[in-house]
Amino acid sequence: MKKSLYLLLLILPLATTAQIELKKTSLAPFGGSSESGNLSIVHIAGEIANKENNQGNYHLSEGFIGPDLTRLLGLNDYEILSGIKVFPVPVSNVLNVQLGQSGTYEIYLFDLTGKQLSQTQTNEKQITLEMSHLPAANYILMVIDRKNKTYKYIKIQKN
Repeated sequence: MKKSLYLLLLILPLATTAQIELKKTSLAPFGGSSESGNLSIVHIAGEIANKENNQGNYHLSEGFIGPDLTRLLGLNDYEILSGIKVFPVPVSNVLNVQLGQSGTYEIYLFDLTGKQLSQTQTNEKQITLEMSHLPAANYILMVIDRKNKTYKYIKIQKN
């Protein structure tokens, strides 16, 4: 008992003074952030909530917050690319990506931590991505048209 109390007294100051600030960004199709004083809230749509909290009139939902791929890929001032079709979803082995019009496209596949799994550049209107080697999980597909400054990201479920 004495040993446990001594250990607790030794660790407690470290636990109360050691803090890490995590910067959060969102991978949501739409949303935003609001600040008031020292309170900052990120609101997003299309994410899975993993923690709910109620206090009085306030309701908070905490979901998946990941790396800001648009900033990492230099897409801050890009518009949304339309006309992209991806099938089948969920995918098992091969993902087909139909691009709306002719052009040069960069196609990236990321896991949900932001780790880049593949990168392809194409002038074709349709390509296939081999996904059979990947485990069942959710992934993010980014299609970028640098000439027209447009991009599209699509969440992909792999069985």
